[in-house]
Amino acid sequence: EVLVWFLAETPEPGTAQIELSAVRSAGIDSIQTEFQVRPATAFHQETRLAKVEAGRSMTFDPSANFESSGLRVQVEISGNPQIELRPALRALLDYPHGCLEQTTSRLYALVNAGALLEGESGLVESMVHAGILRLHAMQTRSGGLGYWMGNTSPSTWGSAYAGGFLAEAKRAGFDVPVSLSSPLVEFLSKQLRSGEQPLGTQALICRVLAAFGKPQEGWMSRVQEQLSDLDLAGRAHLAAAWLQLGRRDRAMECLHEDTLSLICHSSSGGRITSQIRQEGALLSVMLDLDPEHQWVSALASRLHKARENGSWRSTLEDAAALNALARYQTIQEPAGSFTGALVTASGERYEFDSTETARFQFANGELGGKPFTIETQGDAVAHLVVDAEGNPTIPVAAYDKNLAVRRKLFDAEGNALTAQSEVHVGDLIQVEVTLTAPGTPTGTSLPNFAIVDTMPAGLEIENPRLATSTTLPGQRSSPYDRVEFREDRVVIFASARPKKDVFRYSLRATLAGDYSVPPIQASSMYDPGYASLGAVDSLRVLQNDK
Repeated sequence: EVLVWFLAETPEPGTAQIELSAVRSAGIDSIQTEFQVRPATAFHQETRLAKVEAGRSMTFDPSANFESSGLRVQVEISGNPQIELRPALRALLDYPHGCLEQTTSRLYALVNAGALLEGESGLVESMVHAGILRLHAMQTRSGGLGYWMGNTSPSTWGSAYAGGFLAEAKRAGFDVPVSLSSPLVEFLSKQLRSGEQPLGTQALICRVLAAFGKPQEGWMSRVQEQLSDLDLAGRAHLAAAWLQLGRRDRAMECLHEDTLSLICHSSSGGRITSQIRQEGALLSVMLDLDPEHQWVSALASRLHKARENGSWRSTLEDAAALNALARYQTIQEPAGSFTGALVTASGERYEFDSTETARFQFANGELGGKPFTIETQGDAVAHLVVDAEGNPTIPVAAYDKNLAVRRKLFDAEGNALTAQSEVHVGDLIQVEVTLTAPGTPTGTSLPNFAIVDTMPAGLEIENPRLATSTTLPGQRSSPYDRVEFREDRVVIFASARPKKDVFRYSLRATLAGDYSVPPIQASSMYDPGYASLGAVDSLRVLQNDK
């Protein structure tokens, strides 16, 4: 028996396929295997939205912030302005987490903006069906829905938010099981009668109950008596509840002339909301109430301007804006037509016109790190979405924005590991993660933070639990909302406090090599003002020849 080592190098991250052949007198024996090559940092992604006036040209240089090698560029061109909503829909569908709000937000967007996924109506239907089943699985014995899968206590606001989607899905023709909707409606009725919910949540519950044919006119009138205390979304939900009953007059009374000037205070827990979420909710209601109202174009303009890198700040905002703008843009008839071409720096031409959406994809640096130009002729505006993804020319430096997340590695005896430490295949590695929101007032707790700790390919999770028996002696993890152990990362959902919270788990070294350990990151899922990115570490794992 002989041990032979091979040194292999792959040009880019992804799946590396290896074939080994052994020659012997009887012939050749071959085996094939594969393993994952993970990047030390996530790909950088940029989205640019643009309008090219007919008869004009515009030049784009997507490689300006990327290394040309491995750069992937996709260009979409259409006469329909709805194309500008696709990046937000893709971001929403690709979002990696799945709490009650995030699940519901995806479903809202699929029902109201699923047409943006051209030619994939069957996929939309199957995804909505699967999402409704997921919501059913999150239902607790009370009839309300838990915020995370497996929670036994319901989230009242989350249940009302999901209830609103279920009513809309039912109206759109999707099958909503009575075993899900009936207990949920009963739960929301009890929560409304208790009078313990915030006024805005009461308005949302009134809207949901009215949509399910269980209107609470007494409560609706009671909430309306406190109109001056209702924020923008609260007034919109109450107006929608009256509209469900055919009371357009009462609905208009809810939208006092000062409504559009109201400023919302964002919240990342309990009743989750933001200015964009509320403006999206109001625009959706106005489109039902009076599509010609002067508020409609004003709200649409606000939502368009609030977009960054093709989408909004959170799944909740993406869903609210998509729902409203997808409907708004259907009543904005595109006029005229155009023809044109995408011209690369090397002179290649790719023709397009306004009769259908054109898509051009350039992979592995096919553009040569050089700009391309869009040329048009005709009498209509060409709407463009340019997506670029690749390795940034300047790696993102570590930072702390009102939040600090740190990771330390220890051996089985509790000794800190450094780049010079000797770790062998089979060794146990203890991971300690700390999270702090240093500027937060003492005694406060900010909910809904996600900590993402990605590991190199040479390490594997030892035991899918936090604070297991393999952790450092006498040490345990702080309370958390949820933890997910995936193939290449650990994701912890928890609250952030001014005092340090500590989370621990264990890894096992499984493959020899020199590794860049990706930076740990943490952020609020609803407030981008709270985020932290650690530094890239290094780790050498040696072969255990014993």
